[in-house]
Amino acid sequence: MKKCPLVLCSLLAAGGAQAAIVVPTYVAGSSTPNTFSTSSPQQMVNGAGLLSPVENGDSLATALSANHVYDGGFDTSWVTNASGSDYFIAGTIPVLVFDLGADIAIADLVFWQYENNGGGTPGNHAKTLEIRFSTEANGLSFGGASDLDINMQSVPDLGGTNSAQDFSAGGVTARYIQVTVTDNYAGDFAGGGDRVGLGEFRVNEVPEPSSSTLLGLGVFGLLLRRKRD
Repeated sequence: MKKCPLVLCSLLAAGGAQAAIVVPTYVAGSSTPNTFSTSSPQQMVNGAGLLSPVENGDSLATALSANHVYDGGFDTSWVTNASGSDYFIAGTIPVLVFDLGADIAIADLVFWQYENNGGGTPGNHAKTLEIRFSTEANGLSFGGASDLDINMQSVPDLGGTNSAQDFSAGGVTARYIQVTVTDNYAGDFAGGGDRVGLGEFRVNEVPEPSSSTLLGLGVFGLLLRRKRD
């Protein structure tokens, strides 16, 4: 009888499923991104700016080890039109909506910063995000209050590493994700601030038990019942 817990732990360790990355789809018809030129939020989910690919089914470790382009361009990121010296004084609040294809349990949201158009303009980096979730049953209908508030880090030095930024979603179940960008780094740095942008976006799914784990648990239950009988 004393060996049963050890057997159970072994089964769970051997057969446990790994969390997997999901690449969202951008929902243009439900978004108000105020996009500059061709720098649509579609650029956040097509992998164009990632220096190594992060695709469906990849591990969270793969995502966190990937860096995004960081130079004087803008064409592999999403970025808004310019609006005065501080975008958020006069500009339209950007709202971006993404579709995961089905309801999933979300473990993490992974973002990369905007690639820094103009070289020395980290003021254009997204600073604060409000995240809202919606299930497939509720559709593209989001509640008023933010479900998750995110504070993005800037990459202040040109030539710096634009690495992944990981935020826990707590296992919430959703199909649709609304990202509202509420501030940038205007005034915190000498350059930029008249726009706001983001580089790339991925979702990490909570793992489901593997078939081998479920089978093992069933066998363990039968053994435990026989012991009690």
